[in-house]
Amino acid sequence: MKKFIAIAAALVLFGTQAFAQLSVGAGYLNSTEISKVQTNDGTKKYTQDLNGFYAGANYTFGLDALVDGLAITPGAYASMLFGTDKDNTNKKYQDLTVNIPINISYGFNLTSDFKLMAFAGPIFQIGVINKTITKVSNETNTRNNFEADKVSASIDLGSLGIVGGEATLVPARERFNILLGGGLGFEVNEQIAVLVGYNHSLMNYWKLDKTTVGRSQITVGVNFKF
Repeated sequence: MKKFIAIAAALVLFGTQAFAQLSVGAGYLNSTEISKVQTNDGTKKYTQDLNGFYAGANYTFGLDALVDGLAITPGAYASMLFGTDKDNTNKKYQDLTVNIPINISYGFNLTSDFKLMAFAGPIFQIGVINKTITKVSNETNTRNNFEADKVSASIDLGSLGIVGGEATLVPARERFNILLGGGLGFEVNEQIAVLVGYNHSLMNYWKLDKTTVGRSQITVGVNFKF
């Protein structure tokens, strides 16, 4: 990881000899949480979809001195996701994260005003809010999953759609995650870019017994360059 950061920093410094450009953007975000549980009958898989939006900014440093059309783009954006448990409509989820992507991109002009591009890189993700909101009769209970290990009462994990029915204390969810992926897009008049991306988590960020929990994300958004 230290080597990657050092290389990225060197590329940024070298690329500033070409150009640097600020852009802001927003778009639609779909996230699928994938839980894999080891049981006596093998591995069982559970999924839960969350939908929402993201918004933020990034800075593109051109690396034309190395390869024409090559660039590195660090950025920062916030994402907000919402979802309803597919097996229990009285249970809802909220998720707010801060994301720091570092993408390497390559673009080439089809015409003087139209460019195609591809990008790839890691996203460093920091959780801010992750809530499970359950309504029972007229009572609403909210659990902060980043603080779940401080709850003294046992929780039925089967009701989470993650494991199969054993009552135990749920450990806290990890706030830090790393995703890796990439995407494609096009740019018009060097001002507006439409981007589609896919990322998948590299870490198990909810350390339940015999369970790994990951995340895959699809983004569709628009960036405005200045």
